[in-house]
Amino acid sequence: MTTESDRYQPNGAAPLPSFIGHLSLLWKTRKQLSQQGLGLHPSFFQRLISVMALVPALSMGLLSYLFITHPSISVSIEVSQFYLNLLCFVTAMQWITWPVLSAGVEDASESRSYQSYPISTSRLLVASTLTGLLRPVGFFMFAPIIGAVVGYTSCHVSSDVLMVPFLFLAFIALCAGWGQVALYWMRDILRSHRSGQALGSVLIMLIVLGSLLPPVDTSWLYLENADGSAKLGLELQEYAQIAYTFSRVPTGYLGEALRALHDGRPLAAMADALAMLLLAALGLFTAQILLSHSQHGKSSHSESNNAMQEIFLNARNTHAALVRREALALWRNPRARLLLAVPLVLMVMFRLFSAHDMFVFFFGQNIDAWLMAVLATYAALLMATTFTQNMFAEDGQGLYQLLAAPITPESILRAKAEVHALLIGLAGLGSTLFYALYIGKVSLQDYFLVSLGVSLVIPLTLILGLFLSIYFPVSTDANLNRRSRQSLAVSLAGFLGNLVGTSPLFVLIHHRQTESLYLWAYPVLLILLGLMIALYRYLLPIAGEHFNQRRESILAQIGRF
Repeated sequence: MTTESDRYQPNGAAPLPSFIGHLSLLWKTRKQLSQQGLGLHPSFFQRLISVMALVPALSMGLLSYLFITHPSISVSIEVSQFYLNLLCFVTAMQWITWPVLSAGVEDASESRSYQSYPISTSRLLVASTLTGLLRPVGFFMFAPIIGAVVGYTSCHVSSDVLMVPFLFLAFIALCAGWGQVALYWMRDILRSHRSGQALGSVLIMLIVLGSLLPPVDTSWLYLENADGSAKLGLELQEYAQIAYTFSRVPTGYLGEALRALHDGRPLAAMADALAMLLLAALGLFTAQILLSHSQHGKSSHSESNNAMQEIFLNARNTHAALVRREALALWRNPRARLLLAVPLVLMVMFRLFSAHDMFVFFFGQNIDAWLMAVLATYAALLMATTFTQNMFAEDGQGLYQLLAAPITPESILRAKAEVHALLIGLAGLGSTLFYALYIGKVSLQDYFLVSLGVSLVIPLTLILGLFLSIYFPVSTDANLNRRSRQSLAVSLAGFLGNLVGTSPLFVLIHHRQTESLYLWAYPVLLILLGLMIALYRYLLPIAGEHFNQRRESILAQIGRF
């Protein structure tokens, strides 16, 4: 019998590797290409970084285990069931929507990189799915549910315990299968000719719906007992009803199966496991259809030579032409449009699910400044870590023409930095304005405080971005046809550096107890902003010299296909 993978085998050639062999080869190839692309080699430091990335996941898993086994939670099966089903729902939704939240849609491009290999589409899809689960982000997302399942099992399951790992693997398969569907679906949208209009229409629709639809009722938070004390919890019957509601959707099948084991119904648990596996297979089948369609489709985001010529012909001077070129390259990048929309979508969901009211109840009215600062910082750092730390990513072979032109490397860096500063400011400051107008009741003093704090991130981000772009360049594809990402160590260094830039803002927010703080907080932030701008101007010529020294190495990385 001839299998699908056999059709790729030439006559007289050695037999193709098994499925496990293909997984191993793809994993090794992926690792070697990543290291060669960055000029890195295996080292103790890289292994240490990978191990350190697992520490937060282990911490989250332990906290989840301690929470679900706490006497106030484990005392009742209804309460435990409620929190387990809720965590299953959140985990599944987070995994499925992660390509959107992190703009990691280029993960789907790995299949295109290997489509010329002698491997079938179905094998390649399964291999890519499994390798995606083994990334640090996979451990981080599934660690809380692992801890919760272990804790739930230790407290409420006494028989057929060996079925629990099988049930959990079925749940992971369900999340992974439909995560691939979301991945390829979002990638096809971003690669379409009208992706900008589509994202804008969806954003406007969500904003309108968020304004018209009633938010989730949070009045139960303010209920009181007969003696006037706060009634912070639900009745057992209410816990049971909500848990039952979550169990009616596929993400709740894991909790329902564990409840069946608690009740001594192993056949019902097996039925839930089979349902999850069937739905996972349906998701992979749908993802394979989307993958096959995208492989035969053609991207419409190719750069127009006429448009680029018009930029240089109509520009006032060379600097203006370079700025327009960089701005157009980022505007045509679908990931940039997606990243600008993600924080706004999160804030719409924030309002629709009454998350703001819950934060106010637990942390007080002063939480608005914190929430606005966190969301605005997230929006700014999302753009910075994705684009500013890799400024040459969009140039491709056009970088050859730039360096051959009668312009200095410093002028190229200056134009790129100005555009990226505008992009980060648009994301961060736009998020503060959207939050103040759409969600929270923020005072004018807090609004200006957060805006100044977010502005402080811009020059520091540019300084980090210049040198990380020069020493760790990675070529990307605006059409999302190739997977390209900086190493974990580089991303972590840039992220931590950017967090240092936000620390003055959060320190001032934490200590804003009196009105007098604002009298000296504004001058402090303005002085720090001026110092950072001066430092950026001082380091820009130095970065230009390093760029000139490493131009051949950068061209070798950026100019490759």
